[in-house]
Amino acid sequence: MGLLNWTGGWGVTGRGELNRRLKEHGLTPVGDETFDNNDTDMTAQIIKLKNAGAESILNYGLVRENTFVVKTKEKLSNEIPYVSAWGIAGPAFWKAAGTSAEGVLSSTTVTIDGPQSAERTAFINEYKKRFNEEMSAAFAVGAYDAIYMFKEAMEKSGFEPAQIRAGLENIPEFKGLVKHFASVLSSPRTAITR
Repeated sequence: MGLLNWTGGWGVTGRGELNRRLKEHGLTPVGDETFDNNDTDMTAQIIKLKNAGAESILNYGLVRENTFVVKTKEKLSNEIPYVSAWGIAGPAFWKAAGTSAEGVLSSTTVTIDGPQSAERTAFINEYKKRFNEEMSAAFAVGAYDAIYMFKEAMEKSGFEPAQIRAGLENIPEFKGLVKHFASVLSSPRTAITR
């Protein structure tokens, strides 16, 4: 497989995490390409990965950059499977990428189609009722959990940044819509690091 990641914070952190996890499993990517925020054509990077023997491309990116990648792949008639993190798991990407999104795979902790808890089902139904639109479950459910984590942290510890951080670090468990968190903010942290 080859890696193709954005040089912004989300992409840099994801790239590091992908490399770390691959190494843990004794795997090395055949190529590790990047692109900048202003890049709209990834022809050079995709051709390099293909020529290096990539049988799949892994990416940590969001809607905008992934749209440019898959549109470039479509332009090149490139059939290498493309896998991205949950940043594309929703209607904003499907609308932006159009037919270029066909066959793209995404890893995500939450989907609208899969098995749901009663709480998550109620949230999804209420969201659709209120906003009358398709939703990205990963974004909406994740944001819902984050808001209530911050609420709990601030109620327990205060409203100053250091107090909020301490509050998040000291929530022993949190029953969220994404999952039941054993610890909200603990090491190692794998969110954006820069």
